[in-house]
Amino acid sequence: MTNFVSAPALNLPDVPIQLAKRTFLAGSTDASMPAAISQLPTATFPLVLQPKPGLHANDISVPDWAADANKWIDAVLHEHGAVLLRGLPLLSADDFTRFVEGLDCETLGYAGGIALRDAVTSKVMTASYEPPEVSMEPHNEMAYTSVYPSKVLFFCETPPACGGETPIVDVRQYAQLIDPALRQKVTQTGIKYLRHLPHQRAASFASWQQTFYTDEKQDVKRFMDERGFEFYWDEDDNLTYSYVRPATVPHPKTGEDVWFNQLVSHHASYFQGYPDDAHADFDYHRSPFHSQYGDGTEFSPDIIAHIREKIWLCAVAFSWQQGDVLVLDNLLVQHGRMSFEGSRRILVSLVK
Repeated sequence: MTNFVSAPALNLPDVPIQLAKRTFLAGSTDASMPAAISQLPTATFPLVLQPKPGLHANDISVPDWAADANKWIDAVLHEHGAVLLRGLPLLSADDFTRFVEGLDCETLGYAGGIALRDAVTSKVMTASYEPPEVSMEPHNEMAYTSVYPSKVLFFCETPPACGGETPIVDVRQYAQLIDPALRQKVTQTGIKYLRHLPHQRAASFASWQQTFYTDEKQDVKRFMDERGFEFYWDEDDNLTYSYVRPATVPHPKTGEDVWFNQLVSHHASYFQGYPDDAHADFDYHRSPFHSQYGDGTEFSPDIIAHIREKIWLCAVAFSWQQGDVLVLDNLLVQHGRMSFEGSRRILVSLVK
């Protein structure tokens, strides 16, 4: 017997979320960028679960809530892609950690990730430390690596006073809108991901020490060698490396071939929507990250704009409430973050 019931579809945020010409949003000045997020949340995307009417959430332990939620996640997540748990008795990082532990799942670390995060507990870390004025475009978590989470869990410890909505996108929907010839070409060549990580004494975005949680170059070499990545160090101990990943992967539960990559969100044009680089004429190959066709050919600006448009056309956004837990099938659903004002603290756990 479950203590959850499905809830009605979420309401739209009070104010339409502007996209076109939005400050510090990658691609917002492209002619093809939609004016605003226009898709409505539905009763099944995200699927919202809350305690049964009349039930006091505090009367049930956090581990028991997690065990109940786990049954729903296992049964429906691969179908809906996103499940929002609302009304649980979770207030702190420790509460969220106990919830994750109650799911009885193995979590992943973040070595090699492109965002800056802090570990909060052994299973929980902060969401990305992007500046609050930046809007982060939707992406699959760590799709640029060979080791990525199958699920991503977000917990709202402190909702923002203004903005900070989370857009989510069903990959199965937006991938069908991409030009078929382009999809076929990218599938054939794969995607080359490039990283340039300065030494911490010269880093303005992320250093290799922050990215790999070590001060030892030998640890980084071991990471590269284990994965077969091409890499080199320059005379100032800055690191550059690259590798090719497929554009699609099979879903572990359904076997469905899924469009799973970060062709756009890993592209250096992201930094043209960034406060420090919005008007800079910078070298893509010295950017913290970049993407190309698998053969090293550059994606044209029109291709990047085309895919960004299709992603945002399919985006659904919601506003956080304190205690919310959002569970995403990472292969099926992308997530992002709109700019915000005031305090906002979202924690995350990556499930293997």
